[in-house]
Amino acid sequence: GGAGGALYVDGSGDGEVRIERCTFRENVAWGGGAIQSVMYGSPQALVVADSTFLENRATGANAGAIYHQDGALTFTGSLVAGNQAFNQGGGLWLYHPTTAAITNVTFTGNRAEGGVPPDDWAVGGGFSIYPSDTSSVVLSHLTVVRNHAWWTGGGISIASPADRVTLRASIVAWNTAYDGGNGWDIGKNCAVGPTLMTNGGDVLEYPQRNLGASNDY
Repeated sequence: GGAGGALYVDGSGDGEVRIERCTFRENVAWGGGAIQSVMYGSPQALVVADSTFLENRATGANAGAIYHQDGALTFTGSLVAGNQAFNQGGGLWLYHPTTAAITNVTFTGNRAEGGVPPDDWAVGGGFSIYPSDTSSVVLSHLTVVRNHAWWTGGGISIASPADRVTLRASIVAWNTAYDGGNGWDIGKNCAVGPTLMTNGGDVLEYPQRNLGASNDY
């Protein structure tokens, strides 16, 4: 039960909370399987570097491994693998950050499954981001492979306004989405909309989106 199976952060005063060279494994919570971080705007921040998140679970809500809300997030040089969320963000769920820089992180084997519409939406197997109108989010040098979502966004799910998120120099491949069993064949690697993410270049997506479906972004 509760939130933050290993660590719960409730603000950081006028500074930041730093997590470096740590391993979080097999932690369980209702939401935020390993970490739940709630900040209160700038300059509050969470920094996670050179760490590993393995097989953590959120049994009833979002964020199999890391839940971060408001404030800034810096997430670098880490592995996020085999985590599971009941609802959204198998590896990471990020909500209304002031700024976020996620760099050199591998998301693999994470799952978002369990949440069923109309009450819940199991999206973002690798990670799910809800930017605000003023958020600045940069995703760089990521490997997002072989994650799964019950609904859409097997690898990545970005809510509107998705253009506040820039993806560059990354690999997004072989992710899967069940599409709620509807057979739509969309949203395997990414689910965004109605605006698109900002393309920073040098992004490899495989397989490519379903060109026969106008709503596969």
